[in-house]
Amino acid sequence: MYVPKEYSAKDQNQIDDFIAAHPFISLITTSEDGFPMAIHLPIIAKKVDDT
Repeated sequence: MYVPKEYSAKDQNQIDDFIAAHPFISLITTSEDGFPMAIHLPIIAKKVDDT
């Protein structure tokens, strides 16, 4: 997905703070009859050590 430079977050602390303040995602799909559906799902973010 294209993200313009001015909206791209690079600071991991800023990203983590945003996720902690907004702990949900929106899953957008279409139903069997073709109508769009949006479901809000809670998330738990877990940091993973990349080393």
